[in-house]
Amino acid sequence: MDYIEVGKIVGTHGIKGELKVLSDSDFKAERFKKNNILYIEINNEYKEVKITSYRPHKNVELITINNLFDINDVEKYIGKMLYIKKEQLKKLTKDEYYYMDLIGLEVVSAESEVIGIVKDIMRLPQGEVLVVYNSSNKRILIPFVDEFIVDVKDKIIVKVIEGLI
Repeated sequence: MDYIEVGKIVGTHGIKGELKVLSDSDFKAERFKKNNILYIEINNEYKEVKITSYRPHKNVELITINNLFDINDVEKYIGKMLYIKKEQLKKLTKDEYYYMDLIGLEVVSAESEVIGIVKDIMRLPQGEVLVVYNSSNKRILIPFVDEFIVDVKDKIIVKVIEGLI
């Protein structure tokens, strides 16, 4: 069974069992909503947990799990990773992509010149930006918007304008 990482428990919040989760997950409000099932890796086993409550807070997600409302009951989870099963991923529309599907793809210009490989995706208030590294290990930032992205299949084809690279 394939598991996909959706966050890391980085601490507690208050004394009532809330866990701070640092997450790069897409669709956080959906991923962490009440009654959803997540998995915590403990000793190389995936233990099922049910979300009791969720709320975003500053740059983290706050969740309670399994009706545990005491800090003493949840401290053991600090530092643990949270996962979902691959089949829990929702189907996306034609122009939507999971980050994990974009990372590792080759980026080429519309003229078929290799630009590099997507290593990461940055979320900015203006939108997502592909973090691409070329063969010289130079970082190139490409906004993931229709003005630059021509097509996404087994590689990402981009329209290169002056100053982009």
